[in-house]
Amino acid sequence: MENENKLKGIEPLALFERVWNGKKTLLFVLCIGLVVGLIISWSIPTAYSTVVKIVPDKSTVENSNFITDIVKSRPFLLRFWNFEVNKLNNDSKILLRDYILKEQKFPWWKEIMDIPSKIQKWRHGEPIYIDTVNLFRLTSEQMTFVGRMSKNIKIQMDKRNGVMNLIVVMQDPMISAVVANEIFKDMQESVREKKTYKANIDAQFCEKLLLETRSNYEAKQRELEEYISSQGKRNSAISSLEQVFLKQEFESMYKPYVSMMEEVDKAKMKVQEESPTFAVIESASIPSYPSEPRTLLIVLGSIFFFVFCGVIGLLIQGMFK
Repeated sequence: MENENKLKGIEPLALFERVWNGKKTLLFVLCIGLVVGLIISWSIPTAYSTVVKIVPDKSTVENSNFITDIVKSRPFLLRFWNFEVNKLNNDSKILLRDYILKEQKFPWWKEIMDIPSKIQKWRHGEPIYIDTVNLFRLTSEQMTFVGRMSKNIKIQMDKRNGVMNLIVVMQDPMISAVVANEIFKDMQESVREKKTYKANIDAQFCEKLLLETRSNYEAKQRELEEYISSQGKRNSAISSLEQVFLKQEFESMYKPYVSMMEEVDKAKMKVQEESPTFAVIESASIPSYPSEPRTLLIVLGSIFFFVFCGVIGLLIQGMFK
């Protein structure tokens, strides 16, 4: 009998009745979720997103993770360690590292979590920023800078239409646009350098061989000219044979010289073929509206979470009555 009552307690109608009877409690929980969602939303600093829309070539689309790895790498991000920017409605220049490390705002719960590190800074004094970057031994401030910059940069690739979005999020719209534009320019150079590395090495090697071949060819040409001018009008059999021999050596060096010039041209064409191309659909511009926080989504998510927990609580409570 007791088991039958328990089974009846989990029937859909019985469950709905328990939830309906607790509607006042759920309304109260909903209000709590609304307030919590608003508090979370108001605590998140305003941020602006700059989007650069790009159409890369087919090989770049197929290796989009390669671009993400480059853009989020330490050597790439630390190029901006001494990069100067200016805020919107402020003409004075500041270093990007000072903006990222000193002026960036965080939610109040992040401030609480950072209390231990603040105590440590208070004990050891404020850090002294150095202009030079040693990739083998980065300072803690440089590591923090890299981490925050990496979080603020996103690469999204839509392989269906081949469009890549470079997104830079900053709390100042002007800095967001300037950094996005600079990252795009540096990204093109870095990707081109990495993808054509082997082809460039081959081209440099061919150019080196061409210089040696040209040097030998020109040296033999000078030797032949000097010999002819030194003989003058003498027309002995020995001098004629020596002149023919020098001409044959000179002519035998011409073919490798021309062949090497062709190899250099082919190597340069190979570099050009492997160089990635980026067609810009939408360049960087100062965003007019903030992209964060997404107040509506945060509030709705908070309400859903609290109401869901409230419903589960009512159901569990009813099972033990």
